[in-house]
Amino acid sequence: MHLVKLLRSQEFLIGLALFLGLVWPDLARPLTFTVLPALAVVIFLSTLGVPNKIFTQPVAMLRAGLEGTVLSFVVLGAVTIGLSRLLLDDPHFQAGFVFMAATPPATAVIAFTYSMKGDVTHALSTVLGAYLASLFMTPIILNLFLGGHITVNTWEVVLHIVIVIIIPLAVSRLCLWAGWQRFLDPVKGDVIKGLFFLVFYIMVGLNRQVFFDELDLIWSTALVMVLCYFVLGAVVYWLSRRLGSVLEKAISLTLLTTVKNLGLSGGMALALGGEKAAVPSAVAAIIFLVYITAMGAYMRHRHTLEDA
Repeated sequence: MHLVKLLRSQEFLIGLALFLGLVWPDLARPLTFTVLPALAVVIFLSTLGVPNKIFTQPVAMLRAGLEGTVLSFVVLGAVTIGLSRLLLDDPHFQAGFVFMAATPPATAVIAFTYSMKGDVTHALSTVLGAYLASLFMTPIILNLFLGGHITVNTWEVVLHIVIVIIIPLAVSRLCLWAGWQRFLDPVKGDVIKGLFFLVFYIMVGLNRQVFFDELDLIWSTALVMVLCYFVLGAVVYWLSRRLGSVLEKAISLTLLTTVKNLGLSGGMALALGGEKAAVPSAVAAIIFLVYITAMGAYMRHRHTLEDA
């Protein structure tokens, strides 16, 4: 029973993927072809929780889309790319951070907002808005910031967005219309965790030697993510409270501004930028585990104080 519970833990599975990728990377290269299909399935299952009625409210969707775009792509994107250019001189690692900046927030933002008793409605609408905005923001950011050693074909980027975001979102609408989500809801959480395990294992396994041979780059990459998660997160939370946001809304805003879809960014980096460009997303996953644990503990403390 304890083993089953452990295997259903997202934190344990990501940690296990990182460990296996370092000590037993043999399967990473043969499994590389599974990355994009796995991400497509993740987006399909994640968006099953988005009701169709949200698409019938264009004004609210536009507002949420603008908020999600500004916080995730502009604010976090600028901080991520700026810090990587300041602290790193390897073009492949810098490209990895560009891929991270160009991807929308993780759909897990919705789940983490719920677990921390935040504003789930706000999280849902802004994350969805950011995903829709990614249809044009992702190609713009990649083409604007990737040059020199690494170039990305715009049409190839668009093709990946179609495969990983548009088609899964469309299929999820079909499933909701047909009522099939009731068969998928009980298992989708475990499937998503398993697929993220696969993606992170491949990212680390393909770059195993980099983790041992280029420790200076790894530490600098970790520093960038510590600043993005902890420092930027603290600033956003403090500003949102100072500007009058209730705790629930502040939680949603903080997560939206700090948590990127690392599986998607790593997968796109792997497919479009090469193996080494996927390393920042793998390193970010390690720092993310610490960040989300610390933030969860802090928010439970804040709820206790405000309920007292």
